[in-house]
Amino acid sequence: MLRGALVFLTFEESGAIRDCIELRASGPAFGVDLVPGVFHTFVATEPDTVVYEVKSGPYLASNDKAFAHFAPAEGTPEVSHYLEHLRRESTRRIHR
Repeated sequence: MLRGALVFLTFEESGAIRDCIELRASGPAFGVDLVPGVFHTFVATEPDTVVYEVKSGPYLASNDKAFAHFAPAEGTPEVSHYLEHLRRESTRRIHR
């Protein structure tokens, strides 16, 4: 975290939320070390949040991202409903 705050979520293969962690640039938890292959996302909880992500190389655009089968495709109308679901669940489950 460089600025602001967010909730970092990880998922089971089924799409169930595994964990929610609050990250804050000014807080005790400000980063996550994640093994490859774990479905994850984050939801900013403060305006102007800035995140810095580092991945092991080499970078290959062809395999950079694996989109979860349980999440709606980017740009589809279902995205806003899914994002609202993640916000509600993260508020309920957050581990601070």
